[in-house]
Amino acid sequence: MEENIAKKCLIIGIIVAVVAGTIMMISTSLALNADNWKTYADEENQMNYWLGNYGYQEYILKEQEIILTNLWMEQQGLVIGNAARVVVNIGLILLFIGFIGYATNDRIDEKTKRTHLTIAGIVLFVMMLTTFYTQIGIIATTGP
Repeated sequence: MEENIAKKCLIIGIIVAVVAGTIMMISTSLALNADNWKTYADEENQMNYWLGNYGYQEYILKEQEIILTNLWMEQQGLVIGNAARVVVNIGLILLFIGFIGYATNDRIDEKTKRTHLTIAGIVLFVMMLTTFYTQIGIIATTGP
């Protein structure tokens, strides 16, 4: 593979993976904070009703809107998170192709080829690990 094509695969793969990962983190954060938002919106709705800013009918309509928005906030985390995970894997595939392209280049010395091949293997391992195990996390503990 030509060096320019491998370089393009690496750059596009990094950009795609970073952007999709950021979208996934924002979506997850939104889903995790949906209950906090609902509590705040319920409190605000009750305060407006008690202060007489609107009547009981509007209070009930706003309550239904709050419930619907809360459910949407929780469920979008699944849909957008899974779609972003697929896009991250596409970015990792482009990274893998780019590093394999560098490893098969004849103008590079053997030590650099092995380094590129090792990095490609690590990218493939990370891609497989994150595909099969979706809730990977590092837990830091102190003491025995």
